Amino acid sequence: MNKLATVVIALGLSCSALACVPEPTPVQRAARVAREQCRDPNALREEARVLQQTIVVRVEPVTSVSWSTRQQGAWFLGATKLFAIPPPGMSPDEMARALQCHSAKALLSNVDPTAFADDPFYLPDAWVDSEVKAEHGLFVVTLSADKIWQNLAILHRATAFASTHHEVSSSF
Repeated sequence: MNKLATVVIALGLSCSALACVPEPTPVQRAARVAREQCRDPNALREEARVLQQTIVVRVEPVTSVSWSTRQQGAWFLGATKLFAIPPPGMSPDEMARALQCHSAKALLSNVDPTAFADDPFYLPDAWVDSEVKAEHGLFVVTLSADKIWQNLAILHRATAFASTHHEVSSSF
């Protein structure tokens, strides 16, 4: 057996041993989330509470730099953080589930994208990852997608969402 055939077989075996499977599509991710997290009858109510009652204090980009061999850095937008006051009595896990269900529902229902133009928790044809943590009395919602241009769209949408979900006299 020649060396090329040996390398091809070795790569094939290592890939099958590591269970190399393609990343799920956004629709497959949304279907899994809907099936696993959104069957609770309260999910729709919690989603509405999050979208209507959350007060966004500020929005921040999460950037990173990638260095080339010529020591020139390029900045990349990796995620967007929303610092928010949650609806009363809501935990970070409840908010994360509500946001995931919202994203799944919007992605699966073939909605008019213009109806969600300022919605940072949904992008047409893309999955938006949502992570929610409590920090200094606020919830920090980190939103990200697979591609840089999608993260730019999330940042733009988050800024627009914040402008309609802010508190006039905030003590933060």
